[in-house]
Amino acid sequence: MPSILLKTQCPSPGCKGYNSRKIVQWAKADCGHRSKIDTDVDVFCEQGCSWPGSSSSYCNMIKLYWKCSECKAYSKPSPSALAASYMRAAAAMIKAKSYYSNETDLDCLAAIMDKMADLM
Repeated sequence: MPSILLKTQCPSPGCKGYNSRKIVQWAKADCGHRSKIDTDVDVFCEQGCSWPGSSSSYCNMIKLYWKCSECKAYSKPSPSALAASYMRAAAAMIKAKSYYSNETDLDCLAAIMDKMADLM
């Protein structure tokens, strides 16, 4: 399934990182490996590590608890806050054109945005 690195701002509206709109590469907290997101809006570690308490290496973005280095939050944001965070990041990525340099990555980004809209 197509996937891209999970780069977005903190989805917690009260966070310094959220307010600065700083885009960061997220990592899976328990193993520290970079996180990726696929077109089913499932987040996974680039090394395929399982989620704690599960035998699966995939977790739906909406169900995740986010641990931000800026605000030290460890929370489960609302789906609308997640969508807003991801849409801001997507807009920045498209404008910069440096995050995703090929058409396949842009197609994957568009598919993720479509799926997130369906989840709202």
